[in-house]
Amino acid sequence: MNQNRIRSTAVALLLVALPGLCAASPSDEQRCLVAKHKAVGKHQGCMLRSLAAAVLESGTPDSISCDDSLQKAFAGAEDRYGSSCRTSGDASVLASRGADLAGALDVLLDPGSADAGQLACIAGKIEAAGRFASCIEKAETKVISKGLLFLDDSRCNAKLAATVTKVEGEGSCPAGGDAASIETAVEAAFREGEADLANLGTADFAGPGRYHTTSRTFTFVDSTRATRPNGTYEGAPDRTLVAAVTYPVFSETTGKLPLVVRAHGFGGFRFDSTELVDHLASHGMIVVSPEFPLSSLNAPGGPTLVDLDEQVVDVGFIIDQVLALSATPGSFLEGKIDASRIGVLGHSLGGATVLGAAYHPTLADPRIKAVVALAPLACFFEHEFYSGGTAPLMIVSGTADIVTLPTSNHLAAYSDANPEKYLVSLDGGLHTNFISDFLHDDSINADDALACPSLIPPGSPRPVTLEVTIPDDFLGGAAAGVDTTASACEPICPLPGPTWMAHGRQIELGEAAATAMFERAFFSSGPADRMLTERLDGENADVAISYER
Repeated sequence: MNQNRIRSTAVALLLVALPGLCAASPSDEQRCLVAKHKAVGKHQGCMLRSLAAAVLESGTPDSISCDDSLQKAFAGAEDRYGSSCRTSGDASVLASRGADLAGALDVLLDPGSADAGQLACIAGKIEAAGRFASCIEKAETKVISKGLLFLDDSRCNAKLAATVTKVEGEGSCPAGGDAASIETAVEAAFREGEADLANLGTADFAGPGRYHTTSRTFTFVDSTRATRPNGTYEGAPDRTLVAAVTYPVFSETTGKLPLVVRAHGFGGFRFDSTELVDHLASHGMIVVSPEFPLSSLNAPGGPTLVDLDEQVVDVGFIIDQVLALSATPGSFLEGKIDASRIGVLGHSLGGATVLGAAYHPTLADPRIKAVVALAPLACFFEHEFYSGGTAPLMIVSGTADIVTLPTSNHLAAYSDANPEKYLVSLDGGLHTNFISDFLHDDSINADDALACPSLIPPGSPRPVTLEVTIPDDFLGGAAAGVDTTASACEPICPLPGPTWMAHGRQIELGEAAATAMFERAFFSSGPADRMLTERLDGENADVAISYER
């Protein structure tokens, strides 16, 4: 299990979203959750001791007493804390998790195929797994009751490894069933139980996190790369990127936090998605939003698409600069960034930018561990393009998008990318609705009113096939999976349909999806995993999710 796992959304819910909660004085909801996690730890330990005894005696495990104790503990917590318990009547569900864990270990260690001399080793490993499961649940109760951000399971991991080594040194052991595989089995059970008890849904992931946020603006200059000429602009010998750094108020945080680089779209700017950026920062992430030299709203010579190749490299440069601030004594970011947890998020052309930064065959940055692309411009990327990285990918698409049409851009990108990947489709979602609300009128189609007039000449027959001249070697050309002819790209800006999703609704769903994606990728969060695989589409009739792992 990842050590020092941040528990962002669950802790935010317990400490902020409910009235009267604070880390110094646990609430009844926290106390109920703590009581249930303790009971789950005892139940799993009981189940695995029973399994170990059955292995030694060649008998059948007796789980009845374990299940009865769990039922009594849950009933006692619910009687004591009443409606403050976030879940109720869930003892049978958690009992089944313990049974699943016992079954998984029985398959992993396979006592039925072992000879008599190997059974003591198998039983010892099963008992070690039970103690490991109880240890993790105990660590979880500290996170909840003390309002901590980090689940420190290093002691649990060390004890498991030491016990397995000792058991293996004491006698004959069958092949397989090492500490790592036992840990994986217990982790899976823990994550499922964590999701069961936290019971987090769309409103929780879309709701504000526990932190207040603030922002600073920096100017980063890359003297190793030039800015190309653009129209009347003659270019520059370097690249200047003005960036907003949005982050939690550090007096409220503990330890290092993840970094997310957010890339704006064509004609965008660093402050055009303040709701989403602030939302992620409130959930414990440091978000850096650069303004790209030639595709931003105020780009000299006018915004252009053909600087995308340099923007891909800009993402890595921004990561370098911010990590340097984290390593600089006296910097406001000193010691604040966890370099092992870096993600990227981009909209439209920014979506193409982060896809390139994470997956391009030669330009991909291996430090990127998660990618969220909102309505990405991706119709000229082919399967080979996605061969350079392995970071989990989420594409969020609006079915009513008339700028980057879903079939050639979002669905094709999802099809071509490698697992782990998710496609979140918002019924009636628009392209422009992923950014801040500049129209303030949901009766008007924002794509039709804002985006299309900036992309096509007035009075053009619609839809319009854009004619963009791209060099054959752009981003590596065909060898890198880039179709510079854009032959797969659909004509843009067809006339809009009669209905579309309200802006606020699309922002809410985008925030929920992105938060869950980053928390799963960065922290192996059980509630976030449940959100992506079951609850986001299960709770919302206007959302559909496909995924592959």
